[in-house]
Amino acid sequence: MDVVLQRVVGAAMAGSSLYEVVLETSEEFKQWLEKEVGMTATELGGEPYFRQTDIVMNPTSGEPALPAGIQYQSPQEIFGDANGGSLFIKGDGESMAAHYSDVNQGELADAWLMSALAMVARYGKAASIFTGHGDDGVVVQLHKLNKDPRMFGTWDSPFEQSVTYALPTKDGKLCYTYSDEAGELWPAMAEKAVAAAYHGTAGNEKNGYDVLLEGNAAMGMAMLLGGTPFTVKLNKVTDAGNQSQLLFRAWKKLLRQGCTVIVYFENDANGLEKSRPYTVFSLQKIDGALGPTFLVLFRSPRGKQAQDCAAGTGGVWNGKWSDCDTDGWAANSVAKAQCDWNGRKDDGTFWMAFEDIVANLGDRYTVFIPSDPELRKINLTDHTSLGLAAASSKLEGQLNASFAQLMANNGLGENVNKFATFAIDALQQVGQVASAANQIQGQAESVKEQAEDTAAHAQSIVGKIPGAADMLGKCVVM
Repeated sequence: MDVVLQRVVGAAMAGSSLYEVVLETSEEFKQWLEKEVGMTATELGGEPYFRQTDIVMNPTSGEPALPAGIQYQSPQEIFGDANGGSLFIKGDGESMAAHYSDVNQGELADAWLMSALAMVARYGKAASIFTGHGDDGVVVQLHKLNKDPRMFGTWDSPFEQSVTYALPTKDGKLCYTYSDEAGELWPAMAEKAVAAAYHGTAGNEKNGYDVLLEGNAAMGMAMLLGGTPFTVKLNKVTDAGNQSQLLFRAWKKLLRQGCTVIVYFENDANGLEKSRPYTVFSLQKIDGALGPTFLVLFRSPRGKQAQDCAAGTGGVWNGKWSDCDTDGWAANSVAKAQCDWNGRKDDGTFWMAFEDIVANLGDRYTVFIPSDPELRKINLTDHTSLGLAAASSKLEGQLNASFAQLMANNGLGENVNKFATFAIDALQQVGQVASAANQIQGQAESVKEQAEDTAAHAQSIVGKIPGAADMLGKCVVM
C-alpha cells in the first residue's frame, strides 16, 4: 500500500485498546472503487481510504456478559405477556413492521450499532437477517472480515449466531436498544447477537455488551449485511458553496447505487452531537428563485429519544430546515411537498441544508457498499421508499404468527422454523420486484440530471463567448 493516512486505536476514537483500525489507500484500491461505484477521488470530493482492522467475529455459545447492575429477563417477564411479545410489530405510520423507527438507543453507548441496525431496516433487510428461530431463541446471520489486503476491508464471510430470548434489563425494563412499539423484539435480539459474536482483537476472548462501546457505523453495516466500508478524506476548499454542490452530487450518486453515507460532525451545534454517526436517508434539490437549495435527511442513532428543538445537544439538528423551523417550511411549499414534510416526527430524523453540513462536517465522511447485488439496485435518495421489503408486511405478519405460536407451544418449533425459512425466501423474491422498480426509477432520474448538467454546462460555455448568445438566438429564430 502506498499511503497510510493514520492509525486509530478504537474505531470510536475514544482512546481504547480493544482493536486497531488502519485507514489505507492505494492505486489498486482507487481503481477497484472506480469500477465498483463509477467515481474517482475527485468526484468523491477527496481521497478514499479502506479500513484494515484486527477485529474478530466468531459465533459463541452462552449469554453475552453484562455490566454490573444489569440482568437478563425473558420477554414474558419484561412485557407481562404470556406470549412474550413479537419479533416484529407494524406500528402506526410504518410502511412495514421491521422499520427503522424501531431502532432507538438505550443506556448503552453503542450509537454505531444503532445507526447500522436502522440502515439494515432502511434497506428492508431487518427481517431476513433472522435466519431462524426455535424453542430457545433466534438465529442471526452476521459476517466476518476478509483480512486479505486485496479485498480492501470487505466483510464477506457469513456465519450464524444463536442467542436466547433473554434480554438485558434494569429495574425490570429493557435498558439497551428498544423499539417504539412495546413488545417488539427484533432490534434487541440483533444487538444481542452482535454482542455475542463481537470479540475485539485476535486473542481477546472478551465479548459482551461492554465490547459494543466501540465501533464504526459503516463497519457495523458490513457485519450485518456483508460489504465494504470506506472513508473519504475531503479535499480542502475555499468555496463552501462549491463543496456543497460537489458533496450533493457525490452522495446522490452513491445513494442511487444502494450505498450508504454516514457522517460524523465535528461540532456540538444546534442540537448536533459531536462524533456521533448520522446516516443519510435522503437527498433533495429544491429549485428556487435565488438558485437551488440542497437538503439532506439525516437520522440520529438516538432515534425516539432525540430531543427536538431542545436547548443544547439533543441529538438532532434544530436550525434552519429542521423540524423546529416551522416558519421556514410554511414559507416554502415546494420544499414542503418535495420533502414530504408534515411537521415534527419523533423518530430521530431531520432535514439539513448542505451549507450547514459543510460548516459542521469536519474533514471526512464514510460509505458502506453492500456486497448483495440486490441491495445495490435500491435507490436510497427516495425517503418514501424503504428498500426490498416495502411490500413484505403480510409476510412479516406470518412470521410473527409463527413466532407467537412457538412461544406458546414449544412442541411446534421444528414446523414453525421451516415456515419461517419459507417466508423469508418469499420475502426476498418480493423484494427483487421492488428493487427492479427502484433501479428503473434511479436510472430515469440519472438521465434527467445528466441532461440538466449538460444544458447548464453548455449555457456556461455560451456565456463565455462574446456574441454567442445573440448568434444562438438568431439560429433559433431562423
